[in-house]
Amino acid sequence: MKILMVSAEVVPFAKTGGLADAVSALAGNLSTLGHDVKIVLPRYYRIDRKKLTLLEGPLGVPVGMGQEWAGVYTTTLPGFPKVKVYFLDHEQLFGRDGVYGTKSEPDFFDNPYRFSFLAHGAFQLCNKLHWIPDVVHAHDWSAGLVPVLLKHVCRWQEAYKNTASVFTIHNMGYQGVYGKNKFPDFALLKPLNQPVNFKLRGILVIKRSKQPSEHHKLPMIKATLIQGQHTVPLRNKAENLS
Repeated sequence: MKILMVSAEVVPFAKTGGLADAVSALAGNLSTLGHDVKIVLPRYYRIDRKKLTLLEGPLGVPVGMGQEWAGVYTTTLPGFPKVKVYFLDHEQLFGRDGVYGTKSEPDFFDNPYRFSFLAHGAFQLCNKLHWIPDVVHAHDWSAGLVPVLLKHVCRWQEAYKNTASVFTIHNMGYQGVYGKNKFPDFALLKPLNQPVNFKLRGILVIKRSKQPSEHHKLPMIKATLIQGQHTVPLRNKAENLS
């Protein structure tokens, strides 16, 4: 099976918490079982280009009201030579300290644009590689737009008609909530008349969400009960959490 993992962080390249460890471990284990696994994440400026291989030709990524261009670098996951790791290289978006923010700016003002770029870029990378995954596995809020794009944009393309999506929730405390004025960053046709919640969007468009362990299930649902307008939609999805 061909599996694409989309994540903002992956050990040993970028890490702020357990998400990075989980993605690497899962990718390695799936590869050991015989699956064809690829990972895509941004190339943050601390990730040394000299240790990576540059793919030929730029990558065009539809985002916002236009298109951005990026370089694509690659290497393999340490310890798992069959797992290819791809880095989307865009200096303006990711050439800075911090993955999501810094001490002075905990949540970068352009994070909606940055992670919209990651989501769109993941599918553009597949097209560039002529490699269409059977499953796209999005990890946590920063990749929450991935299943949305698969359902509302890529599903209309013949190549992706049989591609499935999985969305893993690693930490419900971080949801990626932004004002509805950020919607144009997503390059989607149907506008939203409410604040944008990356994690909620990912949950609502798929049939089943994944969580790291069973004991997170009830606390996770309770945690969202304080999120106002997001209470009912997530409770309706509770039976689909596994």
